[in-house]
Amino acid sequence: MPQEEEVQEETSDQEESRAQTNPNHTGALARTPRRHPFVDGIMTADLPARWKGLTMNQYDGTTDPEEHIDIFTTQVGLYTTEDAILCRVFPTSLKGPALRWFTRLPPNSVDCFDTLTTRFSIQFATSKPHHLTSLALVNVRQEKDETLRNFMERFGKLSLNISNLNPEVAMHHLITALRPGPFVDSLCKKPVANLDELRTRATKFMQMEELKEFRNTTRRETLDRKQPERDRATTSRPGSRFREQRQPKYHRYTPLISNRAQILEEALNADLISPPRKVPTPPHADTTKHCRYHRNYGHTTEECFTLKDKIEELIQAGHLKRFVKREEGGFASRKEDRDGGNERKEYRAPAYGGRREDNLRRKIDHKKDEQREPQEKPLRGVINYIAGGFTGGGSTASARKKYVRAVQSVNAVSIYPRRRMPPITFRDDDFQAVDPQHDDPMVISVEIEDFAVRKTLVDQGSSVDILYWRTFKKLKISEEDIQHYSEPIVGFSGERVDTKGYIDLFTKFGGGKVTRTVKIRYLIVDAHTSYNILLGRPSLNTLGAVVSTYHLAMKFPSASGDIITIHVDQPTARKCYADSLRGRPRSPPKRAVHNIERTSRIEGADLDPRFNDDTRVEPVEATERHDFGDGVRYTYTGKAYADVEELKQTLNEHADLFAWSAADMPGIDPRIACHKLSVYTEAKSVA
Repeated sequence: MPQEEEVQEETSDQEESRAQTNPNHTGALARTPRRHPFVDGIMTADLPARWKGLTMNQYDGTTDPEEHIDIFTTQVGLYTTEDAILCRVFPTSLKGPALRWFTRLPPNSVDCFDTLTTRFSIQFATSKPHHLTSLALVNVRQEKDETLRNFMERFGKLSLNISNLNPEVAMHHLITALRPGPFVDSLCKKPVANLDELRTRATKFMQMEELKEFRNTTRRETLDRKQPERDRATTSRPGSRFREQRQPKYHRYTPLISNRAQILEEALNADLISPPRKVPTPPHADTTKHCRYHRNYGHTTEECFTLKDKIEELIQAGHLKRFVKREEGGFASRKEDRDGGNERKEYRAPAYGGRREDNLRRKIDHKKDEQREPQEKPLRGVINYIAGGFTGGGSTASARKKYVRAVQSVNAVSIYPRRRMPPITFRDDDFQAVDPQHDDPMVISVEIEDFAVRKTLVDQGSSVDILYWRTFKKLKISEEDIQHYSEPIVGFSGERVDTKGYIDLFTKFGGGKVTRTVKIRYLIVDAHTSYNILLGRPSLNTLGAVVSTYHLAMKFPSASGDIITIHVDQPTARKCYADSLRGRPRSPPKRAVHNIERTSRIEGADLDPRFNDDTRVEPVEATERHDFGDGVRYTYTGKAYADVEELKQTLNEHADLFAWSAADMPGIDPRIACHKLSVYTEAKSVA
């Protein structure tokens, strides 16, 4: 055998070299020394008659020793399973460092093949690869541009390296690693029973995906071939509709601080620009680009030359100064364009009335508190529902009644301008919380006075924005900035909570470079709660925010027209909700004396909506009754008043000035008080 003879020759060469270095060794050569580690009887075993040698690669000690033993036993097992032959042939499968290790084994140290393989595995244990477990599949994900076929092949190769992998575990990790798409939708609608069924269905979607890619490639190639022809036809056609390819009207345009879409909205609101007649989208136009000025497809609003020229005309006429970018402390000058540099004659914009410019200025001024230049300032610290307040017309009863009547009038003729705001939509990828099965409150973070205020509850059912007293103290704001406000706010069950006043604070929403700052009027309330701030309808309407509790996200437009998204901190929201359900420390009830008397209702009182079963508001301090002497007219005065006797004397002297019944008020001028029925005079009665 060639390999066996090679081993014997190498061993013989080693013995001869030893003999040359050791003169006394010549006698050992004559006695045929032992050149192997086997015991007697192994090297004398005869090889099989049909033995042809090994066809495997020889092992050098750099790969897995267990894999080499498996390959060796498989090949030799085709001829024999005798232990002595396995030991005798095994050295022929080694080379390099592995063969040198074998030749240096002590004599009579190997008595069987199991002993040889055990020592072999221990010697080259450092070459064994690290075995993977099912945990290696946890971080596997299908990439954004990775096809289904490539991902399935990558997942399959990784699964093969995991020993004793449970098919159910592999199927679970495979489904969770797939990118959302038609294949995942199919698995959700009709789950598979095993891994083989999943691979079979994946094959069908691979074919669909590859066919779709082939069609898209063919379509792109066809469009690329036809594009030069369309370009030639467009340039040779007189009066072509493709006017956006013309040369710009002005040699230099004024630098702007906002995008043209936002400027267009402002100009439309102020009637500075009239939208052109809607033109159908040209054939073969790029449907991914939309122009809000022409209201068709083919180019974007920023690429529109017509709108660009219109805005430049308005700027040169003295409008839209707020959107002009300042240079060296002033507005960008257009003098150089007017004096020279324009070879073609400029179109002079028509003179617009001052009233329209004033309307635009008024519409723009209310947005001064919106998005400012984002500045990364270091924070000074972190500060880890309801009716009332300033909404509903005001704090007085007459103001609230007027607010209600404003939407109950039948023949109202006042027409208010329609509010404009960009469309806001929510998609599946807007949900970025941890647990999709939720009923969590909307809890976000805002920034006030360079403090990041967390645990901010967004409550669409609240008519007031509340800053709790504990949070106010942490903001390190002087109490002298608190404005007086004495009206209480009303809770869900009718309870009334006193306020400490109100304060106006600039509040920043969003994070990073995409933020928006607005001024919010907060009512300050001293209450035990797990939240720091409660944002109600006033602040949400100021932002133009749309809240989606399903996606746990809130969106609102920025000053430039872009949509800003704020996501809910789900762990904090759940913690706050759990804390709010805990038992609160109860303070001893306040013992206050209320003067409540039973009054008899007049006949027909059920027709008067002012009479109801609710307890009317009564003074808390002690009062006493003051009669005017006739037994019919009386009123109440406070006992705590210092000059109560003087007050009673004044009331007696001027008792005729008070109206004690409707009969005491004849001939009142309608300009002072008048009752009206909101009816439509031209309406016909229905029998």
